[in-house]
Amino acid sequence: MGEVPRTSPCAMNADDPDRVIFTPVNWDYTSAAQWVPQLEAALATIQMKFPHLKEIDLMTMLRSPGNKSCGSSESVVQPFLVA
Repeated sequence: MGEVPRTSPCAMNADDPDRVIFTPVNWDYTSAAQWVPQLEAALATIQMKFPHLKEIDLMTMLRSPGNKSCGSSESVVQPFLVA
């Protein structure tokens, strides 16, 4: 996982945010069983780094209109995620 440099307009506590937006991406996972342990580990790491967090937002995967392919599998939400 790569970490994007933090930016904040806040004058106070910019290095200890109360909210984080996390966008997980992996083009090889094909099941929830692959995602769950990795997401749980990522969330634990985020919580450890930022002890004053009140909210972690998980951004959804890339989606194409009508869940139809735009020419690659990366633009389609896999069936195991829709359930």
